[in-house]
Amino acid sequence: MHAALRIDEILADIAYHQNDPKGLTAMALACKAFYNPAMGELWRTVDDIHRLILLLPTGIIHFGQDVDSEGVKSGDWSVLRTATAEEWNHFDQHARRVRELCWDTSNVEMVDPDVNLSLLDIMKVYYGQRSAFPRLQALTVNAYCVAKIANWTVLASPGLRKLAAPFVHLPMNGAVILPQICLTAQSICTLRLKPSITVNQEAIRIIAQMPRLRQLHLTAIDTIFSSVGRLQGLRYPTFPALQELQLSVMYSYGGGDVDLCRDTTSFLRLISSRSVNTLQICHADVAPTQDSLCAMLKAMAQFSDTLTTCSVEIAKSELRMVTPQGPRHGSSNSAIPLSAFFPSLLLLGKALTCLNLSYVPLDINRHSLYELLHAYSAVTTLRLGETHPNTSTSLSPDDIPVFAARCRRLERLGIPAIYPPEGTNSNTVDSVGPSTSAPSTHLLQKLIVGLQNPGRLCEVHAALVVAQLCFPQAEIRLSLLLPVPQA
Repeated sequence: MHAALRIDEILADIAYHQNDPKGLTAMALACKAFYNPAMGELWRTVDDIHRLILLLPTGIIHFGQDVDSEGVKSGDWSVLRTATAEEWNHFDQHARRVRELCWDTSNVEMVDPDVNLSLLDIMKVYYGQRSAFPRLQALTVNAYCVAKIANWTVLASPGLRKLAAPFVHLPMNGAVILPQICLTAQSICTLRLKPSITVNQEAIRIIAQMPRLRQLHLTAIDTIFSSVGRLQGLRYPTFPALQELQLSVMYSYGGGDVDLCRDTTSFLRLISSRSVNTLQICHADVAPTQDSLCAMLKAMAQFSDTLTTCSVEIAKSELRMVTPQGPRHGSSNSAIPLSAFFPSLLLLGKALTCLNLSYVPLDINRHSLYELLHAYSAVTTLRLGETHPNTSTSLSPDDIPVFAARCRRLERLGIPAIYPPEGTNSNTVDSVGPSTSAPSTHLLQKLIVGLQNPGRLCEVHAALVVAQLCFPQAEIRLSLLLPVPQA
């Protein structure tokens, strides 16, 4: 406890030397009036499990390291024995005040093989089916710290509104965990799941029927949504209250027919809510086909009446390189004309703020690009196939000033390498015309240029010089591409 919160004890010590009982009583009552609110604020958020450990009496928890110079115990700890009801009383007083809790004991809790009890085990003995934190509203939990499913009732309160499971390296079956959470937390409004919980079809069925779910942030690996519409026992409406969806999907390398846009389309069609205002779709390492990309954009457009913010990202993961064993499953190696999905894209309206198609093989011509720039002048991120080696373009260095003139709000721009017309001296900028003499005002921070053949770097020189003139404040980065492996 913070020393400032012991003011009642200080006053009691002063009272020992005073002779005015009424005045001292008034001071004590005033102190108590501030004590509970102060303690409530102090224990509202607990993001370090050690704060709770220190509430337990000596002899229940054994620390592997000595007390530091400030009197705080740290390091690995283990459970020595179960506690009595009286010993839990002090813990209870503070646990009832907790509104936001981060429960992660993975790096500090050691399970003694002789006792074989974790902290949640001994809490379960005392609390039974009750929650140790009855007023808890937000829980961030490392799923691997809840080894026994029955122990979830200790953490999950009936009034839980926000649940987040951060990333850990080993997956856990979400179909096992989520039912237990749902039985005790039908009030969940925000759900954030990282790849630590494997979201299979049964887990999707459970999430889809959370009646008050408004925010869903889902990061999934090797999750197939294509057959979610045929789930057994699925009751409609599904996602009835959803307002914000952030969906990030990627696949580990391997064979099989994988199309993330197709799978995402199936997922979006499950949503019954007509109040979706934020929609963010992110795919990694799998290029779509023309049909699946257009279908996904149309599925996103079903929320166009209420959308205020929308983003689409189909990119290459920065955590790994495309190798001959890389993400060829489901990939499209055929360049998609930019004009092919433009009608579907228009349905999203002005809500679109980020269009990142950096790993989509595109065929970019001047007319369709100018039309896109005109329709989406408010987009802040625009990346067009620059990391996919099968992207082709007929643009010339003369088109770069158009970006500066028509996209003043752009902060990030990605384009494939632009070469000068044949017969033009690529080492000079005289051939690109006088339009580059007056740089445009802009907000561009980064320009990424995709280069497939390092041997042609000198030919890109003219375009890079023009880009530097048009965007003098931007960082210009060349992205060297590897060829897409053929099936």
